[in-house]
Amino acid sequence: MQRDNNKKNITISDVALAAKVSRTTVSHALNGKGEVNSETRKKIQDIAEQLGYRPNRFATALRNGGTRTIALISTIPSAISGGASKLGFMMEVANVAASYALEHDLYVLLVPFMDHNNFDVNRMNVDGVILLEPCLNDPIVKKLMQYKIPLVCIGTPSQDNTEIPYVDLQSEQTAAKLLEHLVEEGAQQIALITGQSKRNVSLQTEQIYRQYCQQHAMTEVVYQIEERLGEMGGKSATAEIIKKHPKTDAILVMIDTFATGVMQYLAEQKISVPKQMKVVTRYNGIRALTSTPPLTAVNLHLDDVAKIAIDLLVIQLSDSVEIVPVRTMQEPEIIKRASSVQISS
Repeated sequence: MQRDNNKKNITISDVALAAKVSRTTVSHALNGKGEVNSETRKKIQDIAEQLGYRPNRFATALRNGGTRTIALISTIPSAISGGASKLGFMMEVANVAASYALEHDLYVLLVPFMDHNNFDVNRMNVDGVILLEPCLNDPIVKKLMQYKIPLVCIGTPSQDNTEIPYVDLQSEQTAAKLLEHLVEEGAQQIALITGQSKRNVSLQTEQIYRQYCQQHAMTEVVYQIEERLGEMGGKSATAEIIKKHPKTDAILVMIDTFATGVMQYLAEQKISVPKQMKVVTRYNGIRALTSTPPLTAVNLHLDDVAKIAIDLLVIQLSDSVEIVPVRTMQEPEIIKRASSVQISS
């Protein structure tokens, strides 16, 4: 029985299948616990060795105490998540995640955005990681996978990393619902402002937007902004949209920091919102709530998302199953506000 080094890591399930016994029996045999006769124990140990089974050090650490700590890492630059945003997206997830993790006797370490070149896995003494909205081919994902650190992503990782458990934020449904809302409110020409980084939310939103434009005979007006530009990026894009595409009467802004810049420019130019220009964004955070007028946004059910992410990570840490399924949050809900809906006084 030879081990194929090109195959996936051998799990307890593989050993149990080969030995024709239960996972529990394998666990007891390899850990020296439970009542397993010596012949069966020796048989299981030999099969495990032949298959190349190695105990998951994180699962072992969890059973034996470990660090009891998991990290919540943001991939979102401070120009987007900092300032008036007050790390809103991350903190909303962290608040629920920290409380829920305690129910599993785990503690959450918050790691705001850092350049991947400064990300040192060896300095992170944690049992697992929850990563917020990784980019396509994210180097942090690669480093975590290289060191076999249990990982769950909030937001879809790249197609090359389909084995990574993740919580689907349903970016396509979110984009479609926002576009439908704008059209229902009378928009005839919608522009899209999104991030330049290759996050799944940006890629899926742009794809849905372009399809929608083709189906509704709209001109495709897409501006991909460097996230480091923050509010100024939103202002500059809006100025260019109005100059080059004067028929635009609505803007879908996927990043709320950009949306703040959009609203600032419209106010400076005395362009009435929503009468002359409708504006919607994705994250229903402090920027959406404090905007003048308040921004139509989306309830992403981040409290549920946080709990699902913790559950997926605990499954990995405990090595209780071989395959961890992708989980989907509740359907996104549009929260209609005065930035896109004419509200009678």
